[in-house]
Formats: sequence, C-alpha cells, structure tokens
Amino acid sequence: MKLVYDNEADALAISLADGIVNRTVEVDSGTLVDVDVGGRVLSIEVIQPARRWPLDRVLDRFPIAPSDAAMLRGIWAGDETLELSEPAPLAIA
Repeated sequence: MKLVYDNEADALAISLADGIVNRTVEVDSGTLVDVDVGGRVLSIEVIQPARRWPLDRVLDRFPIAPSDAAMLRGIWAGDETLELSEPAPLAIA
C-alpha cells in the first residue's frame, strides 16, 4: 500500500495494487474508488481526508484484502480526524 497526500488539492491517494483502471466508482462526493476489469480495487482517492470519509462503505462494497483493510482502518481515525500537513509520499509495505 502506498499513500500520497497532495497538500494543494487536500487529497489523499491510496494505492492498493497496480493495474489498468476500468472504472471509477464515486462512493460519496469526495471518495473515489478505481477498480480493474475484474472488480479489484486499485486505488482510493479521498478529497479532504480530514473529514469523516465512508471507509466502512468502501470495505463493505469492494473486496479488499484483510491486511489492507486493517491498514486502512489504521490511517482512518473513525470519529476523530486524520491530521495531515506534509505534502510528502508515505509508503506502507
């Protein structure tokens, strides 16, 4: 998993797998999920990630490996906010 935060756009890009995007699904107005032709999640983009974004809906709707789901829950603060200030890529292996 690779996380890249864009400070100017206030967007968090979460890459889960390499592949060719077949379609992008809008989960809410600020959460986009890219999937390949087989429905595998390639990436998630979250606009204004400090807000409460619908991670549970993403995990319910798309097949995501348990290890990736656990990492996503670790970066998603639930009822708290995710504090991001540096426009630097974060790599999680």
